[in-house]
Amino acid sequence: MLTAVLYARYSPRPDKKDAEGHTIECESCVRQLYMMREYCEKMKWPVIHEESDEDVSGGGLSRPNLWNAIQMLKRGGVLLVYRLNRLTRGGIYDLVTIEKALKPKQCRIVSVMGEGTWAESPTDDLVRNILACVAEHERIMIGARTSAAVTRYIHHDHRALGMRPRNFPYGWQRNPHDRDYMIPDQTETAIAHFILHLHQAGYGIKATSNWLFRSHVPSNRFTFKGAPASWDHQTVRKIRIAMSKARIAELDRGGQAIYNLLVDQFDKTRHLARAANQPRGGTPITVPCFTPAAWEYAEACPITKHAER
Repeated sequence: MLTAVLYARYSPRPDKKDAEGHTIECESCVRQLYMMREYCEKMKWPVIHEESDEDVSGGGLSRPNLWNAIQMLKRGGVLLVYRLNRLTRGGIYDLVTIEKALKPKQCRIVSVMGEGTWAESPTDDLVRNILACVAEHERIMIGARTSAAVTRYIHHDHRALGMRPRNFPYGWQRNPHDRDYMIPDQTETAIAHFILHLHQAGYGIKATSNWLFRSHVPSNRFTFKGAPASWDHQTVRKIRIAMSKARIAELDRGGQAIYNLLVDQFDKTRHLARAANQPRGGTPITVPCFTPAAWEYAEACPITKHAER
């Protein structure tokens, strides 16, 4: 007798609504299992096992419940799903991998919605492969929309979205009065504007990172082990990109003081290099910027001492 193992997967999306604005619940695991049980009653297939994955992406095969369902299949049985995209959104490769796992037991995949699984023919194989590609494309588009929404919340609405301070965009810090939002960090903002100043003056990424590192400019970022992060070309490149996309705030009075300090120290370095007849591409002569006297000058304006934390 033909037996069936049911598998359901649901990745909830609160913003998924119908035309009337109601949240769509038709693809929840409970709803999927209910529809599959009705289908088994209609086909007179006894259900021997059920598995489900709540809030799990279909973009990979690292799902123990899926493999438990495959392991529970009996020879000649059916792995029943509500839709093929509930089984996988990883494209043809993942679909073929699952089909190969079913082959030793002579089992097959059946979808309640059909989708080329009710029969075995070249046309049905074509339909399954096309739908697997469509499911993968939908997953990629969902990821792109989610990433765009997160970017909009962070860079336009300045929302923290539960991020740790070390993961905040450069130039921003947590608002002490509302932890769900960010406010400009004037120390980092001044450094970002100074990096743009060097870029407009014709200095490359490597020369900029070397000058910032040798001049003891605080990076205000920390590694996962808690040690201060040093300047590198990738950090400078990301800050340049953020500046080009207008993701760095404008300078206030305190940030302008720090920016002027950096420019003054850079001009001193350049004058020293010229006096020593140093070629422009050589190792820059640096002057320590953030000395106690320099901080007294910068802190004459009310700013947040973010660089000292």
